[in-house]
Amino acid sequence: MPHNLLVLSVDGMCLTDLPFLRTLPAFRRLLEAGSFASARSVLSALTYPNHVSLITGRTISGHGVYGNTKLEPGRAPTDWFWYAEDLGCPTLFDLAKAQGLRTASFFWPGTAGADIDVLVPVIWDPEDWSDPRPVFEPVSSAEAFPALFDKHRDALNWGPGPDYDRFAIELAAEVLAERSAEVVFSHVLAVDKARHRSGVGSQETREALVSVDAGLQVLLEALEQAGTLESTNIVLTSDHGHTDVVQAVAPNVLLAEAGLIRVNADGAVTSWDAWVHPAGLTGQVHLRPGAGEKLRAQVLGVLAEWVLDPAV
Repeated sequence: MPHNLLVLSVDGMCLTDLPFLRTLPAFRRLLEAGSFASARSVLSALTYPNHVSLITGRTISGHGVYGNTKLEPGRAPTDWFWYAEDLGCPTLFDLAKAQGLRTASFFWPGTAGADIDVLVPVIWDPEDWSDPRPVFEPVSSAEAFPALFDKHRDALNWGPGPDYDRFAIELAAEVLAERSAEVVFSHVLAVDKARHRSGVGSQETREALVSVDAGLQVLLEALEQAGTLESTNIVLTSDHGHTDVVQAVAPNVLLAEAGLIRVNADGAVTSWDAWVHPAGLTGQVHLRPGAGEKLRAQVLGVLAEWVLDPAV
């Protein structure tokens, strides 16, 4: 019998979680029956570049998703890499469909508007939290919206910093139980959110791992209900780790002091020659379009000063 594929990404889950995961029933069941491997995230060690790498097999130079958000100096909020059209290469979903397999994806970054049979992507409108339906309708598949979306709508906690984990699990579980796709991807965010709020090893993080374990159990039960558990390859993965930090820097303030970013009296950016795009514990230095070697050398000189005097 052909083997199906279920991929669950637990955002922000770390290798150091393994001892605790072995105490949780669903995780323990899979860890004892399968194998695991550690891997480095791609740079940038952020959610969107790594999730796109997971479905393309390429680093950011190959797929073009260099961060969670796009380079839009001075704009707030900035646009995220929501859309499949932003990807510069084919995905695993494209390859699966070319082989005649049905695909499903729920809240996987970088899939809005993708050619996926049953699709509800991750997306939101940061300026309007009144009704999720107009946000999801244009970028979800016809098989998922409105029928499947509305059926499980109550599981979507819609608001700033949306909580969609239970919604994503319920959607994936229905597809698995109904055997309506052979390739199913889902993404949950509770662990990442807990670590951002309370730290790497906090009690809140442990509670988030317990909640993910409960969701994983729902998916396993759906596979058992469908009779496809033994014929499904299950992949539990993550995108990046975390570390506790006690200090933050604002490099674009330093670039402004060097005259490379201009702002008006209200602090709004009016023009720029160089911009540091935040990328986790790193930053990407972008030069304005058309910049030449003279500007590049000037920016490198400023960066060299930072290296020599980190306290600057």
